Amino acid sequence: MDTRSKIVTAEEADERIAVWLAAGDQVDRFTGTFDPLLAPDIERLEQSARPGARLVVYMVDPVRPILSRHDRCQLVAALRRVDLVVG
Repeated sequence: MDTRSKIVTAEEADERIAVWLAAGDQVDRFTGTFDPLLAPDIERLEQSARPGARLVVYMVDPVRPILSRHDRCQLVAALRRVDLVVG
């Protein structure tokens, strides 16, 4: 699977979330900068999401980014537990 397909706009995320909710899926949301993405960030993502729930991550920009938003989105999208990244 090309994990870059998990990176979507806010509008695309809203559409997919609506479909998931209509199908009875649970959706958990998480916001962060992930600049850089660290092991504790991954642990928090995994611990904050309910088992079986879809996980949508909203990327926010830090004041002085180390990595570009695009790169950070790709790193987070590569995580198996993450269903969507809103870049």
